[in-house]
Amino acid sequence: MSPISLLRAALTVQVLLGLLRFLGPYAGVGIDKRIWVVHPVLGITIAVGAIWLFRRRTDVPATPARTAARFVALAPLLLGLASLAGVASGLVLVLTHMGLGLAAIKIIDIAVEQQRASQPQPAVLAGSA
Repeated sequence: MSPISLLRAALTVQVLLGLLRFLGPYAGVGIDKRIWVVHPVLGITIAVGAIWLFRRRTDVPATPARTAARFVALAPLLLGLASLAGVASGLVLVLTHMGLGLAAIKIIDIAVEQQRASQPQPAVLAGSA
């Protein structure tokens, strides 16, 4: 599995954990508190991974989407850590955290597609398919 595929998988797990944490109490779903350690740790891992994966490279054009993708995961991470530390709280913070997380996923997806498009594709010979 490629590092970009791992990043996308981590983003998917992160969204599912966040939705479960937000909607679980309304649905009467009780989850062991120890599982919630995964959400902030995964958020930190995603932010560090995006900084590394979208670093400047000579073989990939430096587009605005790649630059944004490099740092965009820091925004929901910082809000989430502020909430976790008790510095900020409330529904508006949670909804902003979720919105920034979803925006980060979209920006990262755009950057991934740009990166894939810039990579040379293997030549296909006529009649070899």
